[in-house]
Amino acid sequence: MIQRILATVLGLALLAVVFIFTSILLAIGLTAALLLGAWMWWRGRGRIVVSTRRGRVIEGESRVVDDPNYHLRP
Repeated sequence: MIQRILATVLGLALLAVVFIFTSILLAIGLTAALLLGAWMWWRGRGRIVVSTRRGRVIEGESRVVDDPNYHLRP
């Protein structure tokens, strides 16, 4: 009788330890993913890449003018 009670109590304690350990691992994994995502966002912010016919413009403006006489305007 005492063996069954001790086995049940020990089993429940082991189950609680497993749940706590799993929760800690999940929290560490989510924190690492959040930090990695925030770092990648921080590194990539402001880097707007615009594709043009003549190449790529990073962090700037690009204007394509089709008028061949554009350079003649004052």
